[in-house]
Amino acid sequence: MLEEYSRLLERLEAVDNRTDKSICYVLLQAALFSEDGATLAEIAGTLRKNERTIKTHINNIPSEYVCVDKSHRAHRFKLNLESLPLIASI
Repeated sequence: MLEEYSRLLERLEAVDNRTDKSICYVLLQAALFSEDGATLAEIAGTLRKNERTIKTHINNIPSEYVCVDKSHRAHRFKLNLESLPLIASI
């Protein structure tokens, strides 16, 4: 399943740089393997980037592709899997 979604992510034209694609891949894993999603700190640690850099890049990703759970003090992020079939049809 991860492999199939990864292929769909590669076709995502709205995400055009390597850091954004890497973040989307981490968000994909958060969507598939975590109930809550991943915090900015977790994403930053995984990609060895600054949290501010991650936040800036997440803001560049179209909002329909990112789910944000604001019910926790540290917001949780994951990829909106429902948006991926839309990607496949593009």
